[in-house]
Amino acid sequence: DEDFLEALNAALSEENIMTLGERLEQKGFERGRLLGERLEQKGFERGMLSGIEQGLVQGKHEEALEIAKNMLLNGATLDFTKKVTGLPDEILVKLTHHC
Repeated sequence: DEDFLEALNAALSEENIMTLGERLEQKGFERGRLLGERLEQKGFERGMLSGIEQGLVQGKHEEALEIAKNMLLNGATLDFTKKVTGLPDEILVKLTHHC
């Protein structure tokens, strides 16, 4: 409000006004820095969890492929292999061509 600023200006010297402004600026900067650090930490944690989840999914998929390959090599049918591994028909058909 303009009245407040005029009263503040009249009550304080120019040096005090600058000091007050500098303190307010510093507080704003510090709040922004802390918020940025918190957001960075949350982003890092989300990224780590996402990476772990992707790694687990990839590992399970590779394990299922290996199991399917061994099953097919040992005479298991496509239907039975699909039920055990959960792999789609397209992948199982490709595996049969490589076995």
